[in-house]
Amino acid sequence: MAYSVFISHASVDKWVAGQIAKEIAATGAESFLDSRAIETGDHIDEQLRTALNEADELLVVLSPAALERPYVWIEIGVAWGRGKRIVGILHGLTTSDLAARDGTPAFMKGVLLRDINQLNQYLEELTRRVRR
Repeated sequence: MAYSVFISHASVDKWVAGQIAKEIAATGAESFLDSRAIETGDHIDEQLRTALNEADELLVVLSPAALERPYVWIEIGVAWGRGKRIVGILHGLTTSDLAARDGTPAFMKGVLLRDINQLNQYLEELTRRVRR
């Protein structure tokens, strides 16, 4: 079974998430991206729940828009509750912005986050996990 990454993002960040999904595929991992995986007539919540349960880790594109999306926070909470690795990729935010925001869960303040310009570092780390 292939290593799987669930990609959480705001809809306005769909293009960025799609580019990240392509890079993840190049590591040998699979990714779940709602816009590619959920088809007309599918039960959206069930598809999201199943994919997140099956994923090895969650990658969340943390942008100003994502911080306002309840589904992003739900997906982060589910991943945290299931003990999954949570990878935060900052896009248009800094760690200080996230820490200063009211409502950011305390556990997110302790997670090492990467700026989108450091995506290659994450991909190298992911490649090592995939090969294990």
